[in-house]
Amino acid sequence: MPSSCVVPGCKSNYKTQIKTEGCVSILKFPKDPNLRNAWIRAIPHDSWEPSANSVVCIKHFHPADVSWVEQYKDIDGNWHERIRERPILHSSAIPELSSNLPTDLSGIPTKKRKPPEELDNEFEKRTKKTEDEEKRKLIKSMMK
Repeated sequence: MPSSCVVPGCKSNYKTQIKTEGCVSILKFPKDPNLRNAWIRAIPHDSWEPSANSVVCIKHFHPADVSWVEQYKDIDGNWHERIRERPILHSSAIPELSSNLPTDLSGIPTKKRKPPEELDNEFEKRTKKTEDEEKRKLIKSMMK
């Protein structure tokens, strides 16, 4: 079974996702220390260091940074292309936050919760309004 993506909130290659979406291509962390640190900074984890088995799924890379085509030159000097079985990244590719992250990690501001007193007041108003409407309906039906 393929490894699961280390990006918080990403469910790529979890058993339930594989059943519905199939396997997603995964990429290991680069060995170059500068690029590796850029990947670590791009993935929101607190005090985390990726292991040798840590991977990021292809969903977190811009499509322009991913190559599915290999170009090669044959013996006669002619260039050909073929589809790769596994994608490769361009040398400077860095993971991006995506829409499948929880809102607290995606950078999208969350709504502030209302205080309990305000919620209670709103509930009482809705309840009162409903009671008043029921009384009106009852009075109307009695007048007929």
